[in-house]
Amino acid sequence: MLLDSIEIVDLFIGILTGITVGGFYFGGLWWTIRRMPNTNAPFSMYFGSLMVRLLILLATFLGLLKFVGALALITALVGFIIARIVLISSETRTCFDKRGGEHDERAEVV
Repeated sequence: MLLDSIEIVDLFIGILTGITVGGFYFGGLWWTIRRMPNTNAPFSMYFGSLMVRLLILLATFLGLLKFVGALALITALVGFIIARIVLISSETRTCFDKRGGEHDERAEVV
């Protein structure tokens, strides 16, 4: 058999972990960017958020590699990319729906 049951479980754990940590990472980025205009120290807020998000991301991926294996890490990276695509497309669709019509998200500052 190509994959035994242990490898299938590793794949499932990896993809689920990647989607979860990707949702946390990009959700945290979205939250930070939305609140930066209302803070007195936007650089400190961004840098602090970046450090927390990276620490959790790296600790999760290293723990996955150590305790589950390389196959789970590779599928976690795929899950991370899937979370990025889903969150970016849903946020873009939300911005499009709120404003109506076509717009260039990069050109406007809200």
